[in-house]
Amino acid sequence: GANGTYMTDLTLSAKSLDGFVVAPADDRLGDLNFNSVTFASPELRANMFANYNMDQHNARLTARYVSGITDERVYANLTAYETGTQTPIGEALNGQEIDASLIFDATYLFDITEWLRLSATVTNILDEDPPFVRAEFGYDPRLGVDALGRTFELGLKATF
Repeated sequence: GANGTYMTDLTLSAKSLDGFVVAPADDRLGDLNFNSVTFASPELRANMFANYNMDQHNARLTARYVSGITDERVYANLTAYETGTQTPIGEALNGQEIDASLIFDATYLFDITEWLRLSATVTNILDEDPPFVRAEFGYDPRLGVDALGRTFELGLKATF
């Protein structure tokens, strides 16, 4: 199965103060939108899955995709320096274009009895790092990609 969202337009209206336009309408689609009221707005977010179910076994593989975006913030000085020096080594453009991400997850469910279920999940099977963003933690959770890397979860559910 699959589901997704493809955005074709995200335009903020012009901003005015006392009847005067102080900022024109602004196209925010495909931008990080770090300094605006909107969230990061990739053009495409998609989830795809394959599920197999037989008797008391259920296995699912899920793929989560988020298209790349642009960090629209303007920096006055993009010069990078050697660590601990004043020696320039070029422009620091890392993070200006934020990469797309594709994350795979897997879940296995085993119904032990009618009321007891065992579950095992591996999130981010390939241990992908989130796309680099010029922010405090080096990523933006608003993109829907977490920074934990590969995680494992075991569960036991009893239904009464």
